[in-house]
Amino acid sequence: MKIHVGHPEHEFIAIDVISRTHPDANDFYDGNWLNTKVLIEAGSFSGTINGQLRAEELVSFQDELTKLHESLSGSVKFSTMEEWLSFEMTGDGKGHFSCTGKIADEVGYGNVLNFQIYLDQTFIPEILNGLGRVVKAFPVLGTAQKAG
Repeated sequence: MKIHVGHPEHEFIAIDVISRTHPDANDFYDGNWLNTKVLIEAGSFSGTINGQLRAEELVSFQDELTKLHESLSGSVKFSTMEEWLSFEMTGDGKGHFSCTGKIADEVGYGNVLNFQIYLDQTFIPEILNGLGRVVKAFPVLGTAQKAG
């Protein structure tokens, strides 16, 4: 189940959500880890990275990207808890967007690729459709306990 950010065939990040990391867990903390494979093509660089992200990170990104799509102005950030993948999409108010970020091949160390991808508002609906499919297939489980 893919979330595709960018052009269909070049200059993109494709986040393929494969499964829950802990399929038997239904609590917020363990149940929301998702196994992913990310394919990136930016300029002359391309690669595939396996990693984990959390279901609530995708929901938050979906909510913020929906607002950005409506206004076309401002920015939205996506970042994994372990910071192996992060990017920011910024709209100029005229339908043009830049997506600037970084992806690492290991959590906490290793090689890092900094990238920038340009797209326009016509790509946003497909990103939101992909997010919608993934969020529906892998909903957030449980609720976070408040410290106190």
